[in-house]
Amino acid sequence: MQQLHDKLAVVEHTTKAEVQLKEKYQKQFRVLEERLKTSNDNSRICLEGRTIGNGSSRRQSLGGVENFSKSSSNGYLSKRTSNSQYGLSRSNSASTLLKHVKSSSGPHKIKGVPGIDPYLANKLKYVLTYREIIAILMQHRVLVDGKFRTDKTYLAGFMDVVSIPKSNENFRLLCDTKGRFCLHSIRDEEAKFKLCKVCSVQFGQKGGRNRGRVGDIKNREKCKATFETGHTQDATGHEFATRLGNVFTIGTGTKPWVSLPNGKGIKLTIIEEARKRLGAQTVSTA
Repeated sequence: MQQLHDKLAVVEHTTKAEVQLKEKYQKQFRVLEERLKTSNDNSRICLEGRTIGNGSSRRQSLGGVENFSKSSSNGYLSKRTSNSQYGLSRSNSASTLLKHVKSSSGPHKIKGVPGIDPYLANKLKYVLTYREIIAILMQHRVLVDGKFRTDKTYLAGFMDVVSIPKSNENFRLLCDTKGRFCLHSIRDEEAKFKLCKVCSVQFGQKGGRNRGRVGDIKNREKCKATFETGHTQDATGHEFATRLGNVFTIGTGTKPWVSLPNGKGIKLTIIEEARKRLGAQTVSTA
């Protein structure tokens, strides 16, 4: 009789612990859901003639949230419920995009060139998980250089054009003055062509410490003992030199063939950047 009483006490204690744990998880989920709702309300954009947020509604415009989600029971694609539309139902879903995934072999070097996934997730805010990336790509929503790509690790590098027809957006991958890839919004007319530099079996040279800077080539310095050097002057009058193999021609004279991102390829010093930030802060507070 005493043993039966002890077993009953253990069962009651276990049930109570499970209820407390369930309440704890539900409270954490409500906090995360409120944070996401607040962030989506603060970052709303206008797309397809209506105001939608950077969260689930923007991803729904590409058909990557409600229409495609693999069910755990039968393995088929089914409609995702509202509780899991942010990818928080699994512990590793939201952090999957933070892990590095090796890109597929393509027209660019794998070193230093990411795939399509970080642009859709971190730059455009269309997706949160790899499952949503695959859903969007499999519906033929994203084009790279005018061709639909279904590989989430397909290399998208310098001068490539990324197009999303459903949202009527076109972007060209360029480099800023710090050497980082950036998505520069372009028009439909400019999205029909790209500039290439063919050198042996490679194209799109983009190396050197001056990567992303734009200027006029003043002269070429030839030396038999070292590399051929090109001396360039930017729009502010600053001169810099780099290997001629790292120079990429984008126009003639002072008129480029493609539009340039913010900064127009002019590299600022640390002091100039600090003054620019302080000026922007002063204007915003005034």
